[in-house]
Amino acid sequence: MKRKQLFFSLLLSLFALVEAKAQIAIVCNDDVTVTLDPDCTYEIHHDEILEGSFCPTCDYVVEIDKNPPPGNGPWVPALLTSADLGKTYAVRVKELSSGNICWGYVTVAEELECTGVTQVELDANGQATLLPADLNINFAGDCLPIDLGVTTMNNGQPSVSYDCGDLGVHILQVTAGDQAGVFDSCYTTVVVSDPTQVCDTCLTCPPAVTVSFETGGSSLLPAWQSGNWGAFEAYGNTFYSSDCVFADSSYSIEYHTSPYGQNWFLRRWEGLDGTGTTLSSCEQIITFPFFQTINVSGRVFLDTIPDCLWNTGEPGITVFNVVATKWPSNEQTVVTPAADGTYSIDFQINGLDSLIQIRYDLPAGLSSNCPTALLIPATTTQQQHIFDIGLQSESDCPMLEINIGSTLMRRCVHNSFYVQYCNLGLATAEDAYATLQIDPLFQPVSSSIPWSALDTASNTYTFPLGDVPPLSCASFNVVALLDCAAEIGQTLCLEATIFPHDPCGGEMWEGPFVETTAYCDGDTVKLAVWNTGNAAMTEERQYIVIEDVIMYRQGTFMLDAGDSITVSMPANGSTWRIEAEQIPDYPLRNEPSAAVESCGGLNAPGLLNAFPQNDREPYHDHYCEEVVASCDPNDKTAVPTGYGPEYTIRNNTDIEYRLRFQNTGNDTAFRVVIVDTLPAELDPKTTEAGASSHPYRFELYANGIAKFTFDDIMLPDSNVNEALSHGFVKFRICQRQGTAPGRFIKRNPSYRRAFRPAPRRPAGCGCRPP
Repeated sequence: MKRKQLFFSLLLSLFALVEAKAQIAIVCNDDVTVTLDPDCTYEIHHDEILEGSFCPTCDYVVEIDKNPPPGNGPWVPALLTSADLGKTYAVRVKELSSGNICWGYVTVAEELECTGVTQVELDANGQATLLPADLNINFAGDCLPIDLGVTTMNNGQPSVSYDCGDLGVHILQVTAGDQAGVFDSCYTTVVVSDPTQVCDTCLTCPPAVTVSFETGGSSLLPAWQSGNWGAFEAYGNTFYSSDCVFADSSYSIEYHTSPYGQNWFLRRWEGLDGTGTTLSSCEQIITFPFFQTINVSGRVFLDTIPDCLWNTGEPGITVFNVVATKWPSNEQTVVTPAADGTYSIDFQINGLDSLIQIRYDLPAGLSSNCPTALLIPATTTQQQHIFDIGLQSESDCPMLEINIGSTLMRRCVHNSFYVQYCNLGLATAEDAYATLQIDPLFQPVSSSIPWSALDTASNTYTFPLGDVPPLSCASFNVVALLDCAAEIGQTLCLEATIFPHDPCGGEMWEGPFVETTAYCDGDTVKLAVWNTGNAAMTEERQYIVIEDVIMYRQGTFMLDAGDSITVSMPANGSTWRIEAEQIPDYPLRNEPSAAVESCGGLNAPGLLNAFPQNDREPYHDHYCEEVVASCDPNDKTAVPTGYGPEYTIRNNTDIEYRLRFQNTGNDTAFRVVIVDTLPAELDPKTTEAGASSHPYRFELYANGIAKFTFDDIMLPDSNVNEALSHGFVKFRICQRQGTAPGRFIKRNPSYRRAFRPAPRRPAGCGCRPP
């Protein structure tokens, strides 16, 4: 797996605009409901009607048909007034440059607002009756008055009665209609109090109070959480009648939450006798609205100083949208950054919201080292949030990368390998092709794109890819039969390379270059170190030979261009590995290593992946996997696997994870979501999303949570199609710099599956020791 790098420049906006307009495809929602603004008008926008991502710089026109039958016209501008309340119209969106059109329906609804508090006071007889006219509710905008004659409460009741046993807070369901016959329902908060102390003559509590969200959420709630009850003294205290005698008293404050618009504090005073029994009590309710306006602002920018922080002079990016989504309602707000990359989103949180997600809407297959998503809990008391999104850039040339993976390797059956490739540069990669070197135990039987050549000596297949456009990803898969002669536990490898991969600007490395090879030659294992560069080495470098996990030999080498040294080891069934030091000034991160397993037998399976593979270059990926019989279809594995009883790996080593899943239910899985909380020892900014079995969206949250969403995956259940019921996704991540030896990095799966009826840095960067 290679490091993902998004390549942007100020020319990208124009390029993306031209390319997008040439091939715009739009899809409309079938049924959309809108409500009028406070001025009782509303203009429908294209982002409310269109499904999925859409071109942020294209010109859209929205029109509606108000005359039955819907869809025959005339089509008029999508402007609504109170005369449209309760009606459903056909709606269409047209993209002007391409002429593409999609259709749907829009319903104009009245929204009943019940977020206020209704105060009910008992009379001198300790009784009260609540009527619809007493309720603190209204239709949004007050475009049409509520028809009190049809307003009901609690399952159709025209009124609700209260007495001394009902003191406190009640959540009341209300159904109301306006004068146009449009109905809506909601839940409202009712506080029943006893201001004349009919229910208890010994204690007189202060009256019920309603305060603002800022006061309740930002002042009183933190005070209550810290035990600072003195903050509540400003709202009064109880009066104990001299006619009543108590041996003791108690005072408590409770905090209550509700999804129906209001939270509240309950202050309770009690008079006690000598045994602690309550003789008299009263309560004060302090409510505050559980809705507020939140603003999220920031800047999408080219992170030329790769620190994920905006620095003066770093240019803004406007190509993709910033999306704010409220959960669980799934209500979205979409904005396009301004020319300098700045954006600002205002939205209102209410008691029905649990959290808000802010994400940068990168196309499928592309990711970023910097966080691209932010979660804000609905209970936040912070009204202003800053979220900057950095995208790192290196050049305006083509930059190809390739990744390969699979769900598992099983002998005697067909196995699928998935190859993902991307052009993360700004220029088209012309006449691109990929090579796939496959272990000889595999026999390819089919592929989603045809191969054009086969090198039988190395078992390497060539796949023409054509021109790969800028900022795009694609994939292909190969199905191969694994020979029944493969041993359980044996590790088999594949290598994928994509061309062209010349350095940007044609700056070729002219110095020496160290490579290693390992192969089985009858009764001997041949381990070699080569200088495949264009110049002789000028200083000695070191190599080591490892048998299984024990260092067997070390030595030095200094080679002329084209020369090599070979170390021969016995074919004794061990896993032999050679590692060599790269030339100090070589510009890319490259750590030469090669290994061979099962030469002369297989003594200790699984050691080939105990150490990392040398596949740092973006255009090359080396993938190894053990042959298995049966296994858990849902797991999280990592390479390197480590060695010894504690699975030890070197500090500052990249870790490549694979998350596998299978639909073992009894119906098709339409959508799969994997959420993985990254261990604290890993650096979230270095997360690189990689190959997968199905297309996915990747989001990285600022608190170290990686999210993979497989939309429209249509994963069949294992009873219908076992082979196609599997899926996987891979990602690579670095350890935090300076992670001390002896630290444990938990490998336990921390993801969840939801079934529903990176940017990479420049090659050469990586997890270098500090």
